[in-house]
Amino acid sequence: MKKTGIYQIRNKTNGKRYIGSASSIGGFLVRWNKHKNELRKAIHHSSKLQRAWNKYGADAFVFEILLYCDPENCLMYEQIAMDHYKPEYNVSQVAGSPMFGVNHSKRFKDKRRKAWLGKKNPNYGKRGEKSHFYGIKRSESTKRLMSIATRGEKNTSAKLTANDVRRIRKLLTLGYSCIALARKYLVKDATISEIKLRQRWKHI
Repeated sequence: MKKTGIYQIRNKTNGKRYIGSASSIGGFLVRWNKHKNELRKAIHHSSKLQRAWNKYGADAFVFEILLYCDPENCLMYEQIAMDHYKPEYNVSQVAGSPMFGVNHSKRFKDKRRKAWLGKKNPNYGKRGEKSHFYGIKRSESTKRLMSIATRGEKNTSAKLTANDVRRIRKLLTLGYSCIALARKYLVKDATISEIKLRQRWKHI
């Protein structure tokens, strides 16, 4: 069973959610543990989720897997999930950039850095530890996301539109890499690079 894919952190009290992706070797459990540690230390990058966590408490939140997929497809499916659910606790509605659009204070950055130094880091001293999720069946949410992923311009065979190119250029100026955008829009890295250099779509 795959350990990578798309997940949500859902508030059982009001139904609001945070959506993210787990594409690293550690998979879902590592991501969930990282979220919980940051929330407990009050250093989570999403101020919206942090405030809700502080208000409702840890027991009000549940970690749920929406979709299993290969690491290279996580960014694409994460964006699809965001577009579909419009998660209330995500600071940005753009996949792959949890800090997008956020200007944290120096005090917050220092607090965050100190919280993860040395033995304070939950992964300190750990090597090659494995953890798995077992017995999880494909949910209706997963089936719905897979269906949405193949509609219209989201289909892997779809070509870029003028609006896509405008969006890509904007994201490039905000620090997105060509590789990340290529994965998001299902095109080659070279295509994004040529758009960046205006060797393609010069009229946009």
